[in-house]
Amino acid sequence: MRICLTISFLHLFNTFSIGQFSFERNYDVSVTQNNRTLTRAWEGGLNYPIFSNLDFDNNGKQDLIAFDKSGNRMILFTNEQLIFQPIRLELSLDKWVLLRDFNCDNLPDIFTGTSGGIRVYKNIGNFSFELESTILKSNLGDFTSSLFVSVEDIPGIIDMDGDGDLDILTFENSGTYIELHRNLSIENSGNCGLDFKLESSCWGNFSEDATTNEIYLNQNCSQNNLTILGGGEHAGSTISTIQSEFDAPIDLLIGDISFNNLNYLTNGGSQSVGKITHIDDNFPSYDNPVDLYIFPYASHVDVNQDSKKDLLITSTNSLIGNNKEISYYKNIGIYQDTFSFQTNSFLIEDMLDFGTGAYPVWVDENQDGLKDILVGNNANNKNGNRKATLSLLRNVGTQNDPSFELITEDYLNFSSYDEQYLYPAVGDLDKDGDDDLLLGLQNGKILYLNNQAQAYMPYDLTIASAEFENIDVGNYAAPVLFDVNGDSAIDLTVGEQNGSLFYFENQSEENYDYSLVVENFGEVSTQNFSEGIFFGYSTPYFFNHNGSLNLLVGGESGKTQGYMSIEDEISSTLQLDFSDFYNTQDGGFSKPLIGDLNGDHNPELIIGNQSGGLALYIGLDPENTNEIKTSQEVHFEIFENTLKLHLESIQKIELMDLNGKLITTSQKNQIFLPETRGVFFVIAETSSERITIKILR
Repeated sequence: MRICLTISFLHLFNTFSIGQFSFERNYDVSVTQNNRTLTRAWEGGLNYPIFSNLDFDNNGKQDLIAFDKSGNRMILFTNEQLIFQPIRLELSLDKWVLLRDFNCDNLPDIFTGTSGGIRVYKNIGNFSFELESTILKSNLGDFTSSLFVSVEDIPGIIDMDGDGDLDILTFENSGTYIELHRNLSIENSGNCGLDFKLESSCWGNFSEDATTNEIYLNQNCSQNNLTILGGGEHAGSTISTIQSEFDAPIDLLIGDISFNNLNYLTNGGSQSVGKITHIDDNFPSYDNPVDLYIFPYASHVDVNQDSKKDLLITSTNSLIGNNKEISYYKNIGIYQDTFSFQTNSFLIEDMLDFGTGAYPVWVDENQDGLKDILVGNNANNKNGNRKATLSLLRNVGTQNDPSFELITEDYLNFSSYDEQYLYPAVGDLDKDGDDDLLLGLQNGKILYLNNQAQAYMPYDLTIASAEFENIDVGNYAAPVLFDVNGDSAIDLTVGEQNGSLFYFENQSEENYDYSLVVENFGEVSTQNFSEGIFFGYSTPYFFNHNGSLNLLVGGESGKTQGYMSIEDEISSTLQLDFSDFYNTQDGGFSKPLIGDLNGDHNPELIIGNQSGGLALYIGLDPENTNEIKTSQEVHFEIFENTLKLHLESIQKIELMDLNGKLITTSQKNQIFLPETRGVFFVIAETSSERITIKILR
């Protein structure tokens, strides 16, 4: 029997309801800092974003899209107000992303880094993509090979000669000279495409010193053996292409891995033959010069929808570069580009951004009965100083209407230490009626801080042990304190770099005495070799709900695993119920936190990510939540045990039962249904929304 249906529903992005929970992403819970409201508090932070333009809503104006290499996260900012919208693309994106239209269909395609080269995805409409090229090739004369881009570099991708197709500029192996790979698609086929040939090994007749960022003009590029000046190999450079006037030759902005400035290289040649004739090595020397630690890249994009391209300057070095700085230079020119400095905290000045990584935990620091939030991180990078810190968000609202104030970003003054990772856990370890604090460390050990405060007084934490219980889980300890076995003693579970969970039972009724039970609790693992997740970095969080014990585990992929009703399974292998808990992935290195913030008995969900920010999901009553929310008209048919969706741009389909348990997934537009009777939910995910269909069998 074949059943055909058409469904039309109301659009509401990021609401999800199945089984015992229902969540809606929320941006409205107030957060202030220094008497100023953070209007983007819950947007998730930004570390090392590279920006591109696209007309996402087809209104003729360019929106902003950012790729943050911290967690390979894509974020969209629409219209002049830069309204935030997260985007999930099931693509292999790495190092950098530039949106450029390679086939002249007016749809921006994706160019991204891959090992030693460039990967390309074609935009097939509705902001959905398919793989066009695993790695771009170029004709080098005697042979064809991969078009080389160093793993640290960002190439320039633009139409250099005005013929309509995209050409590529990239530093050659030594990092001294720039190669021009000319696109011959128009010449050879009459259509835009990806047909490259190395045209110049020394484009612009200049070179860059191999150990500094000094530029040498008027190089003799006709020599067979180009000289590497300065000795050694250059470690990394970024190339931004600037066309200051219509039909003008392409200028360059070059950033380097060991330097804070940008070099502006003026092209005094033509579109067909480039020749660099002038250098501004303190750009823009006529305004406030770029000074960004370290390895800056300039995104040449229209920020304010005035049809003029501005500059957004960010660091691209994720090891030591500043991770809380985005410099905005507005283009105020009339006939040619003129850039005026506006701010060095574009977007992030209004966000909760704790650096690299965000590890939240509930506390009641001032003992007023409201849930505060303590956030650890994996270091703040500032001018070469990499220090982990703790931040305190104090709840200054009420039991039913939470609001927060960011009291400090250096709680307990941990910036004076040399720790590069602090992961907090809270519980009454010594059973004196107050919260004590554990801090997981990068070396796999745990720091113990005892609370010396009197009852109902604010925390007074002092270090009691630098190596709590001599525990060492290897690297990146991620502790959580929770009574797992139901004996009224707080147990200790610790995530770690390799993605498993160490489980320590508390043997003492009076104090604490931890004994290792198992190093792979429930056989939980956040490793996923097929997705390139070779470590895992597990971050566990237990919680009770409606009498059941549940476990959430974040990790490197950014997905949060869910294990529901595990109270009878703690000594065996746990059944995975959610591979991505309520589809809340937003970047990498997730850290979940769940609890009732507003007194309605529906738990809220907060997830930290590698970009250093937090995403907040308000809990809704699952009985009163519309399960199907989409802006599209959905057609589907059921034939025997197969449901087929007639829907464009499907990235993934999941089948779940009434309790929210994941049954199967599909990457196609159809999914198999079980023969058993019952209520099931089919969740189809596109790049911009999720559609849930309730099926009664």
